[in-house]
Amino acid sequence: MIERVSSDNWETLQLRVSVFFVEHEAALAAWKSAANALDIKEERTVRATGAQIRLVAFGDALIEQAAQATRCEWRMFPASAAAIAKGEIPSLGRTAVAFSQMDERLHAWFGHLERVNRLAFGAKLLWLTEGKPSLPELVARTLGDTGMRLPPTGTDFSLKLNTRRPSRTVGGVELNQVRQWSQVQVVAESVMGGTPMTWDKHGVDLDLDINSVPAGIEAGNLFVLYRELKDLGESFAADGETFA
Repeated sequence: MIERVSSDNWETLQLRVSVFFVEHEAALAAWKSAANALDIKEERTVRATGAQIRLVAFGDALIEQAAQATRCEWRMFPASAAAIAKGEIPSLGRTAVAFSQMDERLHAWFGHLERVNRLAFGAKLLWLTEGKPSLPELVARTLGDTGMRLPPTGTDFSLKLNTRRPSRTVGGVELNQVRQWSQVQVVAESVMGGTPMTWDKHGVDLDLDINSVPAGIEAGNLFVLYRELKDLGESFAADGETFA
């Protein structure tokens, strides 16, 4: 029996929180109010084609706030220069800690919003291991005992699933649970004591997009629904997949 990795074994490469509105003006107003939630004193703002984008330093990470069409999105990612210089994978940390880094700021921001059309939580996770495990071992350690028969010599694997379920916290709201599992190989270079070093590791990339079906959500329910989406995402990292 191959032991599965826990949620604490996954590195968080990126977090995304998206709020969708019916009209562009509402998304733009939400983007403007997002600056107050971060207590921004210094920012870089750019106007891309059809979008407003703000980039803000947040501890050891960066937060990008963008308004485009009817969506206002927060995207958090690591400030990567220091990690890359040491030959490390830029990361926001393990899921249990990283997933909560924006909670306080989002809670404050949600309080400025009115009724929204849809809410989404996304994350990009990475698990790496020493050596070069076979494909069946990689899948067993991350997805779990799926019952799939995989060739030991397989060199590429990708599985995308979407399952729907009702929300357990907000009545009348349906949730999509989109996740994509992919086999990866990461090669990094660093300089240790003046000596160039190269290492490569193998593992699995997990891309999560847990979102509500467009239905209309009252502002007072946003944070509790956000926490539910986030917890569902973490549960896939912790529990893998179960195929009946």
